[in-house]
Amino acid sequence: MRSTTSKQPGVCPFCGSELEKLIVKSPFGGDMTIGFAPCTCEKSQKAEREKQRRIDAEIKAEQEKQFYSRLKTAGVPERYRKAAHEMAKPLAAKVLGGSSVYIWGANGTLKTTLASAIVRELVWRGRKTQMINAVDLLIELQSTYGTPQAEADVIARYSKIPVLVIDDLGKEQQTAWTVSRLYAIVNGRDGEMLPTVVTSNFKLSDLAGRMGACDPSTARAIASRLAGTCEIYGATGHDRRVASGQKNRY
Repeated sequence: MRSTTSKQPGVCPFCGSELEKLIVKSPFGGDMTIGFAPCTCEKSQKAEREKQRRIDAEIKAEQEKQFYSRLKTAGVPERYRKAAHEMAKPLAAKVLGGSSVYIWGANGTLKTTLASAIVRELVWRGRKTQMINAVDLLIELQSTYGTPQAEADVIARYSKIPVLVIDDLGKEQQTAWTVSRLYAIVNGRDGEMLPTVVTSNFKLSDLAGRMGACDPSTARAIASRLAGTCEIYGATGHDRRVASGQKNRY
């Protein structure tokens, strides 16, 4: 038979014991009751633990939702928002310390995975970060063609983001225009002493050679700025995409 005390305020719904009042000082004078302390009986304590677990799960789910929303805002592609890499934490620590990072390697050696995992570490720590593919960055700049102020605004914005991640540098079409705009951003960030994370298929020397076909002086300047500020990480191994014969899952 169900206890008749289960709906009575101030009474344990499990054992019927009277509950201790929670009393605080009223801002208007005197004391006021704000509720009752949980009963110490086994069933009540179990119910409290289950309630706390539900609350913790809800908080965790909301935190995770907000975290992935921030990753999306930071430009991390959906495929890579759960990226993990053993070098992510040590390289993110370098970035947090003010260093830039240059990650190079052949196709399929997890360069974008590593860069995305670094972004995860930085975003988790509340560091404002923006990730963008080099081709997309130049497309954004090209969209301002004929409006010099708009182009200057885009360059200024990417020059001042606290942490900028440029993915696949060197894949873009090499022209004097693209090299000069990339130099403006790299040089601007160097001047502001802001860390940049770069991924590329090319060693810095090879990147300079590739860009230098159209503007040798500016290409050397880009490579020099990056060499002077970056921790260099060579991603090694075979092409995991080709080897697996499956879609990229990382």
